[in-house]
Amino acid sequence: LHDALPIFIYLLGCGRSMITRRLCVLLAILLLSALSYLAFVHFQANSLVIPIQQQIQRWADGEEPSHAHWQQALTQIEQAVALTPGQAEYQLTQAKVIEWGWYKGYATTETVAKLPLLYQQAMDLRPQWAQAYADAAWYWFFIKAQPERAFGYLTMAYQRGPYLPEVLFRGVTIELQVWPSLSTVQKAAVLQRIKLLYRSDLHGRLLTLLQRNAKSKVACLYLRQQVEFSTEQRQQITSQLCEN
Repeated sequence: LHDALPIFIYLLGCGRSMITRRLCVLLAILLLSALSYLAFVHFQANSLVIPIQQQIQRWADGEEPSHAHWQQALTQIEQAVALTPGQAEYQLTQAKVIEWGWYKGYATTETVAKLPLLYQQAMDLRPQWAQAYADAAWYWFFIKAQPERAFGYLTMAYQRGPYLPEVLFRGVTIELQVWPSLSTVQKAAVLQRIKLLYRSDLHGRLLTLLQRNAKSKVACLYLRQQVEFSTEQRQQITSQLCEN
């Protein structure tokens, strides 16, 4: 703080009079104090959010969330959002915690009812962030059972992030639920997204999703025909998808 004062005084364009310089010093101290406080708040909020995001990842990878761990995550993310309400990432992290609470039966009706606002706030803060739209699509499809509204958000998600694995995974999760009603063109688009996911970090989660929806063989037949896969990769596809 002491070392930065001369810089702030120079930038403020302080005059030579003693009174003016003292006012400038006071203003510089106030500005630096405010910046220091904001930096501290951001650090504090970030220290709360990062472990929660890691916990969500573990849940997605198969770890079973206990009620105690879920409640702790919810409390901490609410604190982080309260500290920095202008962070879209924090809003969406809170939404993901609540989604898991709904899935496991931990979240109250009042808590689940917060989800639409959290998605909308994230979209307002970052209008081009595809993940917010994909998460909203998941909510409207699985929690509210309104597929038309869900696919509206999913379309906006694909427009903003057509190659983002998390967005693709949310979309394919929805699309496999309505697979029989999809047109040939729509099914081809879903299979293209499955190919992208197969080559992504979400490879393992995709295999589980396909098996759960009885679509492993369908994906196998499609992926084995793709010329970008080597012979070794096709053998891996056969062992992971065709033989299960």
